Amino acid sequence: MDQDQNNFYEDEDEEVCHLEKREFEEGNFNFIITIDEGDLDGFYIESEMMSKDGTFIGRLNGNYIERRGWQTEFIPYCDSMSQELLEIGRSLCYNSGKLRSECFEDFLTGEEIKEASDDGFLTIQKLEITKKQRGNDFGFIFLKSFFNFFWKQWNICVVCPFYLNNTRENGEEGVEVKDKMVMRLFSRFSFQQLSREDLRTYFFLTPKKLKVLSKGDVEAKTFLPIVPAPSYCELNKIRAEIGSIISFEQCFDTSQNDELKKLYLKAIQCLPQSQRSSLVGGLIPPRMMEQLIVASDVFTDNYKMDVEGIHCAPRCPIDEDELDGTSLGQYIPEEIKARPMYKSYLKGMIEVLEGINFFLNRKELPTFTKVYQYCSWPFNHKFYFEKGGKLAHCFQAIVGPMKSQSWEHGDGTIFEIYELDLEKYQKIDILDNDIKFLQTYVLDYLETH
Repeated sequence: MDQDQNNFYEDEDEEVCHLEKREFEEGNFNFIITIDEGDLDGFYIESEMMSKDGTFIGRLNGNYIERRGWQTEFIPYCDSMSQELLEIGRSLCYNSGKLRSECFEDFLTGEEIKEASDDGFLTIQKLEITKKQRGNDFGFIFLKSFFNFFWKQWNICVVCPFYLNNTRENGEEGVEVKDKMVMRLFSRFSFQQLSREDLRTYFFLTPKKLKVLSKGDVEAKTFLPIVPAPSYCELNKIRAEIGSIISFEQCFDTSQNDELKKLYLKAIQCLPQSQRSSLVGGLIPPRMMEQLIVASDVFTDNYKMDVEGIHCAPRCPIDEDELDGTSLGQYIPEEIKARPMYKSYLKGMIEVLEGINFFLNRKELPTFTKVYQYCSWPFNHKFYFEKGGKLAHCFQAIVGPMKSQSWEHGDGTIFEIYELDLEKYQKIDILDNDIKFLQTYVLDYLETH
């Protein structure tokens, strides 16, 4: 083919075009590839296949993203291109564009995963052959020409037969049969089906693995049952509802809490299985748990030093100004501070904070029952609870500073401040860094268990 494949989206000495058409011939067919560039980081691809006499045969659509130099914008960029690409990106990649190694470790070596995590990310989201032209192996010919055109421009290609099977949207019969036809077609180019249950809908290929097979080679090939790709539309709707209800300062409004708890329960139920199974205790996202552990370690020690620095005569209440001057005082309800406040109350609060810290560091949920049993001696915690103290007040003393040291206040997240390795942990967009989730759904569970 005479096509200059290394200059397919930019003309020398000219600015990059936003819409560019390339026409070429291969065998007995003509192809037109239209590249619609939003910017230098990626573009939308539409390709048409025709016979020599101009008869339209089919259409192929896809997306290409250049990941070199990306830091934290890959997922939003996928979102800007299509809903299908957003779901593929979220399921298989980190926000940096790197592949999630746990998704591919059964098929690729660590070095291969690293290589496939950089540069071109290609997806094919639509492949249609007209009804009159079906049965002539035109889908295979179309794909082969497409890969020839984009050769060496991509490091991984991902397809989802669930999207490519247009009989689903057209309401035609034989959906499962068509699924298998689509899967066999891509298997002829050595695409591999991901094995994890929640990812079986995805097939992938790296250039070095590309090997063209005959129909006979894949005729007897079996596939794992595919399930629909997780829909994030419902999660996005829930996220919008949560954001519209209350601000951070209003989180303890009981009437609003009930509605929030229902929304968070619904969100958890909508999560893909891989994300839901990663929740610590079936409740707290792993990234949120790491933030809680760091915050609990740091602020429990700070509060303890604060309380030790309070000077008052034995069995005498703490001076009101001195109490207000402590960092812990802001998390004690006004109705409790209105009564004489003794140092034993604050010591009890510290014991409860230490109990919460103990279980968080063990990656366990610090429920009321566990924390109360942990605080066996001395008995200041009993005085604390008898005088109206709650686990919620102590938990809020950990969560509150997490909010103040956040991106909303310009300091960066707990991960950034304490240089935690973000990509070690499963990402759950709708719950990660959501303080309202901790102060409503999580807090209610901890108080009642």
